[in-house]
Amino acid sequence: MFLTSPALTSLKRADRFMPLGVMMVIAIAISVDVPTKFARDTPKEAQLADLSPDAKLYYGLAENLVAGRGYVDTIRNEQILPPIGHPALLALLGVLADLKPDAITQFCLRLSMVLVGLSVLIVAKRNSACLLTLAALAIFVAKGKWLVANVEGSLALANAMLVLGVALYFCQEQRRWTAPFLGVCLALHIVTRPIYLLPLYGVVEILVGVALFAKLKKRSVPRPVGRA
Repeated sequence: MFLTSPALTSLKRADRFMPLGVMMVIAIAISVDVPTKFARDTPKEAQLADLSPDAKLYYGLAENLVAGRGYVDTIRNEQILPPIGHPALLALLGVLADLKPDAITQFCLRLSMVLVGLSVLIVAKRNSACLLTLAALAIFVAKGKWLVANVEGSLALANAMLVLGVALYFCQEQRRWTAPFLGVCLALHIVTRPIYLLPLYGVVEILVGVALFAKLKKRSVPRPVGRA
């Protein structure tokens, strides 16, 4: 009787279509076009020479991190520096992995689409909702002309990770690992560009606080004692 209940049947159906949804998310993210001002065959040296002033600053900080000179600005010689998140990502992908600047931006945006698609799958448990969301994101990404090596790619990735962290925390019953993961996502967003989503931080903190309060209150309720 229990095995044929409508709730369990719908849960089994959602679990059955989840792998298909994940493969769909990855396929759409890989196939979407991420336009930049550079042609695909533009060498890395030519791209680095034609970066925007802000992108040159970020790349200089990344190169100094890899070279062991510390987080110092040798491009503009400024004392007030941006958060370390984006230069650290450039150091990892652009300097150590030797990816071209446009490839870094394309990687960040495609990975952001994957994370947002997974978040929709977790929350809605419907492949159709995920498909509509990814179609809208694909149109948005394909219509833009993205700056390479600038903070937009890292910011999109940090936002997508934060969305995934919130989705996992509030949709999964086991919070032993989702709570630390949400904390890591918040930390990564803070070190990338925190000022853009200050209101969202407050909302997330309130929601997490309410959830923790409800959980503690539930534990503190005494269980009814059976009659003798």
